[in-house]
Amino acid sequence: MPLADEAHPAPGTGRQRTTLQTLLVLIILIGAGCAVPGQQSSDATLTPDLPPVRLQPVVTKLPEITSIAHANDGSGRLFLATQRGQVLEIRDGALQRVPLLDLGAAVRCCGEQGLLGLAFDPHFPRNRLFYVSYIDQEGASLIARYRAAEPGQPIAAGSGETVLRVMQPTPIHNGGAITFGPDQRLYIALGDGGHFGSNADNSGDDPRHHAQSLTTLLGKILRIDVGADLPYRVPDDNPFIGIAQARPEIWAYGLRNPWRMSFDRKSGDLFIADVGPSHWEEINWIPRGISGNNFGWSDLLGPDCFSIFPCDAKTYTPPILIYDHRSGCAVIGGYRYRGAAIKALRGIYLFGDFCTGAVWGGRQQSDGRWTQQHLLSSKLHISTFGEDEAGEIYLVDYSTEEGTLYRLVADAPPPR
Repeated sequence: MPLADEAHPAPGTGRQRTTLQTLLVLIILIGAGCAVPGQQSSDATLTPDLPPVRLQPVVTKLPEITSIAHANDGSGRLFLATQRGQVLEIRDGALQRVPLLDLGAAVRCCGEQGLLGLAFDPHFPRNRLFYVSYIDQEGASLIARYRAAEPGQPIAAGSGETVLRVMQPTPIHNGGAITFGPDQRLYIALGDGGHFGSNADNSGDDPRHHAQSLTTLLGKILRIDVGADLPYRVPDDNPFIGIAQARPEIWAYGLRNPWRMSFDRKSGDLFIADVGPSHWEEINWIPRGISGNNFGWSDLLGPDCFSIFPCDAKTYTPPILIYDHRSGCAVIGGYRYRGAAIKALRGIYLFGDFCTGAVWGGRQQSDGRWTQQHLLSSKLHISTFGEDEAGEIYLVDYSTEEGTLYRLVADAPPPR
């Protein structure tokens, strides 16, 4: 889970909400104010023509949900990953009694660790394979694949095959999102590995500069081919193949703690939310066909230089959408809406904030700029978004025992 800023606690609701507020401490670092030329401000808004929306409860009493996925098998099912290691199944709007998979004994939880990602193979209807991303008992990020059994039959935890394992230096900034792209490659988001201290130059938030180093997988988006023999194959068109000492799995870099990423099912573009330490939250964008992006961390944070060292903004890919900590404190990446239920929302990228429960919509204008509009307010601890087979959008209120899965639906406009 992304850390919430101590100075901006999430609103309470009087019930048992989350372990994050009691287990985690955020070390706040202040960045230098070196503006990026041409970057939009956080109060940029869309023309107010987006439709009114609301959240419709689907399933309640869910424990610490971190990821939502569908199997693309025509069943309409949704699958939820819990932070403590279970994969739950939602069928016909009801939570099934038996988890699809229980990795509780293998997963280190909690804080920012646990079962953090879930993705189904593009050929799942044929091969029954799906992938999980979790922190193992030794503190490493581990990607494993499993083969689903018959419906209603649990999968043996020991039957998984390890695809990739990356040791984490600390229990924070682990990232953990996984998803398949339109190219049928597996994309993996890893954080910079975090810190337990602060330096005068602000490098304490990534003291070894993992995010800017191509020699490590930390602070990166990885792209691998899992369709061949295990553990995996590096695609021939990855951008850093052949560069001395660079890890060939890297697709993009310069990320702090990417919490949720998703592909636009129509365009194939990749959207990545990156949680900031003190001031800015950001959404990054990789158009289909582009690779090798450097999003700037830990030299750059949002539109500002983060370090006291010189910062040349032209060498980085700036975020397309940002907001400051007056509006929230931990961005949660969502999806570009491609469903049929809310026609006026089509093409809008939806994202939210863990602390405030706000949801925004981002749109690319005709001149290429991205602007954003506030869609709804809530007192939820939004931990993740999800998309079903039809392109409809879901989000989860994170709670130890009382979490709720919501669907985004159209709301009737107020009477005039």
